[in-house]
Amino acid sequence: MTKSDLIAALKAAGVATKDDVRQIVGEEIASRGFATTDDIHNQLTEFFAGMIVPAFENLRKEMNARFEQIDHRLGKLETGQAHLKDQIEGLKADLSDTPSRKEFNELKAQVDRYSPTL
Repeated sequence: MTKSDLIAALKAAGVATKDDVRQIVGEEIASRGFATTDDIHNQLTEFFAGMIVPAFENLRKEMNARFEQIDHRLGKLETGQAHLKDQIEGLKADLSDTPSRKEFNELKAQVDRYSPTL
């Protein structure tokens, strides 16, 4: 006897199958006004959507506020960096007309040759 033969024999004898039980229970739930699986799923979905959406909105606002603070701090750093670059360029310009150590020693040697120190 195969599985299919056994199921057919049980059905013929009036034994309820899993689908029969599911249908009977579903009809009983519906007749008494209880929530079905779909109703429960929809209610849970609405409940969690009502909780998660505001939480994500609050998180988004908090992150935007933090990003604005970071942007503000970076703006200050960029301004300070530009100021330092300007100062360095000014120092380079000031030092560009100063002779190097080698040039200074050469000039000193020439001066010493024509005007020896006493």
